[in-house]
Amino acid sequence: LYPMVILFVSFAVIAFMISVVVPKIVKIYLTMKVQLPLSTRAVIWLSNSFVEHKVFFAVLLIVIFWLMYVLRAKYRNIYDLVKVKLPIFGTVFLKSSLQRFFETLFILLHSGIPLVQSLDIAKATLDNKYLEVIVSDIKDKVEEGSSLYDSIRNSGKEIFPNISLQLIKAGENSGNLEQSLQKLSDIFEEEIENFSKYLTSILEPITIVLVGTIIGFIVFSLLLPIAQISTLR
Repeated sequence: LYPMVILFVSFAVIAFMISVVVPKIVKIYLTMKVQLPLSTRAVIWLSNSFVEHKVFFAVLLIVIFWLMYVLRAKYRNIYDLVKVKLPIFGTVFLKSSLQRFFETLFILLHSGIPLVQSLDIAKATLDNKYLEVIVSDIKDKVEEGSSLYDSIRNSGKEIFPNISLQLIKAGENSGNLEQSLQKLSDIFEEEIENFSKYLTSILEPITIVLVGTIIGFIVFSLLLPIAQISTLR
């Protein structure tokens, strides 16, 4: 969430400068009737395009989000598959879903609800059609008499990390499956938290440098004509 807030504030600052600050300074240059540098003209063109077509850009943004929503609903299975297969972020999405799944499964079993029914209920916490299909297959195998470990090994090995299989197998063999599920939930929660901190530590300075460079270029381009006029005098 924090990286998204940083990006949103950064784009808001840039949009404010382009739509409010630049037009006011441009009015001053128009009265001076001086030859503007290329960088200044580029910033003015960008500002004019943004201001004159702001309604178009707003509608375009709405249409893009609407299309994303429609396509996601229509091709939900493909979307969810791609989501968990993405480099770096796919692992986070997957572990986040599995963390909720194992935590819910632990709570349900601890409450005395049978494994098959617990799997069916916990499946809803995945919020991913691709994962839900796999868990449904696992539930069917458990219902047929297979152990949870064997069911996951046969139907869900591609999404469940090895540590999941190891802890579930140990839990079933020792009769402490609930503890194993709780342990898995804690492990994934810690991994997600650590990755979020790592991602924030990387994105924050990169965003600051990038936004600072853009704002610096805008300010430099706006002040350059003044510097040139002062030099000529």
